[in-house]
Amino acid sequence: MADKIMRLFNGITNDKMLTGAETMRDLFEKDQSLFEAFDSSLNDAFKSDWDNKIDAARGEPSDETVTNGIEEFSAVVQDAWEACKIHFEDSKYFIEKAFPDNATQHGFGFKGIRAMSRNQDKVIPFMDQFHGMAEKNKVALLANGYTQAKIDAIETLAETFRNAQRLQENEKKDRPLKTKNRVEKINAVWKMLQKVNRASKRVFKNDFAKRKAYLLPRINEKK
Repeated sequence: MADKIMRLFNGITNDKMLTGAETMRDLFEKDQSLFEAFDSSLNDAFKSDWDNKIDAARGEPSDETVTNGIEEFSAVVQDAWEACKIHFEDSKYFIEKAFPDNATQHGFGFKGIRAMSRNQDKVIPFMDQFHGMAEKNKVALLANGYTQAKIDAIETLAETFRNAQRLQENEKKDRPLKTKNRVEKINAVWKMLQKVNRASKRVFKNDFAKRKAYLLPRINEKK
């Protein structure tokens, strides 16, 4: 597995760093001729690249946004899970009415409902078994007031849960990649700041106030 990519700066948030980058970029534009006279690579192309890197970093979703997205998917899973449980509990009345013997009831999942209610991984097998038994015994169920719509709903609810769970798990698996992309982009901006900071120490070697203006954002942050 590839090594985890780490931020190149500490002590401040990504947003504070990017705000500092934008501030320094505006300051650089005013002093660009001085920088370019010192290092010809600090030119318009450099400035445009700086803008592009800031925009790219700003465009990446924050970890909070990604986490909120996972939580939203999780809430959908919970709702779908609860709907499966409720449908089974509502159906028990008709199953017990049609099949008073415990052996048949257990075939519908009477013993498995507790485990299904506690473990998401057991929902689909449980609902598949429930639906199979309902279809197999639907003559007796329909004769006792159950409906085909309720039988069909078992499969529909299971599919809704399955899709919600897949979206949730995919979002969880995407989180490391989104984190990697975000860190790569904010590090790219930080490297631009470092380059200008280093150059500023020579460009303004006789101007303390200017050198201070080009300090890296974290140096001005008091924690």
